[in-house]
Amino acid sequence: MFMVPRLLLFCTLWALTADAASAKLNVWHVGGKERRWAQWEESAVVMDDTSNPGRIRPQEFHPEENIVRTLFSGKIETDWSSRPPSLTLYYREGMPCCWWGIAGGEGRSLPLVDGDWDNSYSWELNEQYAPHIGEWFTIDLGIPMPVNKVVFGPPQTDQLTPLLNRPRRENYMKGYKFSAAREKPDWLDEEHSLYRGIREWTKEWTNIRQFKDVLVENMENTKSLTVIAFPTQYLRFFRIQNTIEAPFEIGEIEIYGEGFTSRACYTSKIIDLRQTANFGRIWWKATKWRRNPEGVVERVPEVSARMVVETRSGNDTTPLIYHQYTDKHRLKVVDEDTWLKLEPYQPGKPIRPYMRGPVTYDEENWSHWSVPAYQSPGKQIISPGPARYFQFRITIWTDDFRETISVDSLWFEFSSPPLAEKLLGEIALLNDPSPPGEISVVDPGAPATFTYDIKASFSSPLQSGFDSLQINLPSQALFKRLQVGNRDGFVTIACEDSVLGSSVYKDLLTGKRIYVDTASPEKMVLYFPSQPIAPGSWDRLRVVFCSSVLVYGNRFTGKVWKSGRETLPQTIQPGDANSEVTTDKLTVLVKEQCLGTVLDAVEVSPKVVTPNGDGANDAAKFSYKLLQITGKVEVEIAVFDLSGTRVRTVYRGSEARGIYEVENKGSKFWKGDNQQGELVAPGLYIWQISVSSDSGCFNKIGTIAVVY
Repeated sequence: MFMVPRLLLFCTLWALTADAASAKLNVWHVGGKERRWAQWEESAVVMDDTSNPGRIRPQEFHPEENIVRTLFSGKIETDWSSRPPSLTLYYREGMPCCWWGIAGGEGRSLPLVDGDWDNSYSWELNEQYAPHIGEWFTIDLGIPMPVNKVVFGPPQTDQLTPLLNRPRRENYMKGYKFSAAREKPDWLDEEHSLYRGIREWTKEWTNIRQFKDVLVENMENTKSLTVIAFPTQYLRFFRIQNTIEAPFEIGEIEIYGEGFTSRACYTSKIIDLRQTANFGRIWWKATKWRRNPEGVVERVPEVSARMVVETRSGNDTTPLIYHQYTDKHRLKVVDEDTWLKLEPYQPGKPIRPYMRGPVTYDEENWSHWSVPAYQSPGKQIISPGPARYFQFRITIWTDDFRETISVDSLWFEFSSPPLAEKLLGEIALLNDPSPPGEISVVDPGAPATFTYDIKASFSSPLQSGFDSLQINLPSQALFKRLQVGNRDGFVTIACEDSVLGSSVYKDLLTGKRIYVDTASPEKMVLYFPSQPIAPGSWDRLRVVFCSSVLVYGNRFTGKVWKSGRETLPQTIQPGDANSEVTTDKLTVLVKEQCLGTVLDAVEVSPKVVTPNGDGANDAAKFSYKLLQITGKVEVEIAVFDLSGTRVRTVYRGSEARGIYEVENKGSKFWKGDNQQGELVAPGLYIWQISVSSDSGCFNKIGTIAVVY
């Protein structure tokens, strides 16, 4: 991996003017006064990128600031919805919603949040109508916000109400229930179907469900302007329900609070790199802040706030596909501008020609957001390349409304043109290239021989190809052979029998050297400069090796690069790399009946220990395999006598999945002694290996004899 010179961190986009033939390492950068965040913003969900244009941070609300007006100031049904999330056709995560009753609607929702107290929602301000008991209104801020006060009531004016002949300010709820919650309850998405069949205004309406975190009930309200105050806390959902049979108006619902929002998200525009490129590492500079008791925001070394960055890549200008209904009720693909001009489809109503159709994800041309997300700077971008278009998303969370993170700048590496236009790979068992289900299945921890096929395609002589390969492995590999080829077949250029020395093999075609490094338990690296995969030469590569799969769904990811070039490696994408292999995948599974096995292949050798110092069987070694775990687990090896008394703790420590085969040295052997180092009496003893993980405890027990 190449380090970025300090000068490059402050460049703009010199990469876009670089000579394509040079294929050098380039950097894209945002942040600071020259390349402000707002210039590259597609969306910023409660992310403040204007207070300080050179940086971004989650929005901070102040006591006099109405949170509702900040979130509901955009275009209805585009920036916010007048219906519940489950009934919003084009709902997106974090989208604010405000609705009346079970389903809402623009006419009844807009007056509650439009900032105009005189434009009110009113229920039958005429005594000839029986007002409904149980009328309710719900606001979803989309994200938990720091809230400590909610205000609602009728228009605050002395204008007389027609027919009732009283000032509008007196049309307040005479009784109400108010509730709020931070998290969405399970029942909310089903509420519209639960109450849809109730046609009469009965007691069932008054028993409508309430949120649980804050609950206030007033059956004798005498205040026109209702103010509900409580300690500052993160809340997202709010519900107000009428409980007295009397006409009322609501001119506005206002929500106030103080502090940083619990979550904020910045999504960049689609970045056009002008030509396909491979991706390197992604970096950012961020600082941590806290508002102290004196009200001053100060920089601090540690806060509870945290941030992640995600990326995705593609080969056209948008990851979304927009559709329009035709006159035959079929779907037609249109561009985004055309789609926005079409009539929106309303759930429950008939579809008419030239209405907006669904918006789907372009799986063919775009990757999904990277999983896992990048939690620290300097990580390798895992979004697939080569690709011309790139996008990133920054999310910041905090559990304390006084703390936050500010992001000053972000940059990422790329190089173009790529090494190859396309690079496909697939893995299979050597003796089963066409397995059932088109995916290889093995016994966990058992050695198996695999083929790893790679096929490169080239569209330009500027694409240099590669002469180096890294395959990421679940356990240490045993190299068998390396082959190169084309459509006519493969030729072996190195094998076990052509070894010249440690990691060095003879090229069987030219006599030159090929290097294969299998020392690491996590990867195998091959270097074959005498037989590069390049335009006009070989375009296929096959590696045969032996390894053990230790976890279900193990991916044998890989990357290639050209030695001696300042270019980034290119990742191998799963696909059809060999017509005789049908997996088209880089994933290998373990047998389902073996799922749950954590501790396996335990061996203690020798079974009889003779600790007399003659060098033969003086100590017993413990070997085992840890399978099906994603993090580290606690491992203990102990020896007991036949009464169950612990004689010695041989080993205790934290270990990741892997194959643990140790010699009679180090910490995992027993030489027939107790905890004080004294030799034990001859006889039979019990050994136990214990593994403790989040999913439970796993033990293996056996016997070992001590003889003098």
